[in-house]
Amino acid sequence: KITIYQSIVWSFVPISAPLLGSYVQHYLGWEYNFILLAIISLLALIMCLFFRESIAEKENRLHVSYAVKQYLSIIKNRKFYSPLLCAVCIISFLTAFNVSAAIIIQNTIGLSTIQYGWSVFIVAIAFMVASIINRFLSSWIETKKIVISGFILISISVLLMFVSLLFSHLTIYLFLVPIVLIQMGSAFIFPSNAAKAMQIFPDKAGKAAAIFGSSIFLGGTIVSFIMSILPEYNLLSLAVVYSIMLFAMAIFYRMQFLIQPTGEKL
Repeated sequence: KITIYQSIVWSFVPISAPLLGSYVQHYLGWEYNFILLAIISLLALIMCLFFRESIAEKENRLHVSYAVKQYLSIIKNRKFYSPLLCAVCIISFLTAFNVSAAIIIQNTIGLSTIQYGWSVFIVAIAFMVASIINRFLSSWIETKKIVISGFILISISVLLMFVSLLFSHLTIYLFLVPIVLIQMGSAFIFPSNAAKAMQIFPDKAGKAAAIFGSSIFLGGTIVSFIMSILPEYNLLSLAVVYSIMLFAMAIFYRMQFLIQPTGEKL
C-alpha cells in the first residue's frame, strides 16, 4: 500500500512538468524552461542540505566495507532481479513515450506546444487514477490478479497501436487511447513489483531501494537512447519497442514463480 501511495505522489511530476513547461515555452521561450529547471534544482539542493532524512541511529555511521558487503548480497540474490526488471520495463514504457510524444504530437499530428502539454497531462492523469484504483482493488483482489490485469491492458494497448498504423492519418485520439491504457496497466504492475523487491531485504531496504532506483533510471536512459536513433514520426517504432518490452516483462514476471529463495544472510 505504501508503494501505491508513492506511485500516486510520483505521478504528480509527469502531470505537472510537461503542462507547465508547455506554457513557459509558448509565452517565454524554450530557454526559460532550463532557467526554471535550474531554480528547482537549486531549491532541491538547499532542501537536501538543511533537511536531513530520518535514519535509524545504528545506521548513522557509515562503514564502507560493511555497506559493500550488503550491496553485494543484494546483487547476488536472484529473486531481486525479477521484480526489478519488471519495474525497469514499466519505467521504459514511460520513457519511450516521453521521447516520442513531442515529435509525434507536434510534428506528425500538428498540434501546438500547449496542446502537447495537455495531451501529456491526460496520459499522466491516467497513471495517477489507475494508482488510486489499484489502492482500492488491493483490499479486495489478490495482487497477482491486479498485475495480470495490467498485462492484459498493456497487451490490448500494443495491439491498438499496430491497428492504428492501418489508418492513413494519425490523429491525437489514435495516439492517446493506447498510451492511456498502457499507463493504467503500468500503474497496476509497478507498485507490486517495487514492493516485492523491497520485501526481499527487510533489513537492507534503503540499499535495495538505491539499487532499484538507479537501475530503473539506467534502463530508462538506455531506452531513451534507443528511441533517439529510431524513426519517431509515427507509432511504428514505439509499438515495436513496446512489444519487445511487454514480452520481456512477461518473462521477468514469470521468473518470480520459478526462482527459489537463496536463503542469504547478512
